[in-house]
Amino acid sequence: MSTLTLSRTLVLGDHPRTSVRALIAGLVTVGLAVALRFNSQSILLGPELSLLAAGIGFVLAIAVGRYKGGVLIGILTAALPVFALNAASTAILEPVSLN
Repeated sequence: MSTLTLSRTLVLGDHPRTSVRALIAGLVTVGLAVALRFNSQSILLGPELSLLAAGIGFVLAIAVGRYKGGVLIGILTAALPVFALNAASTAILEPVSLN
């Protein structure tokens, strides 16, 4: 009997390799958002990139579901691009100061 509260299938699904690949793709999207934050800040301020990030997250979630990945990984990969772009654009609009 396992002491885990979440089953392995719920987190990773029937095909854990699919979940790992989708999570890596979501993290690559986060890396792109961070790179855009430092290289071309004006792109992050428009709504088009946010819609693109939402579309990428949606496609990643569909891919996880289609290829029998985990439910929680699907939700996480859908949310990662949107949250990363939101954080990057917030960092541009409201920079943190030490004062």
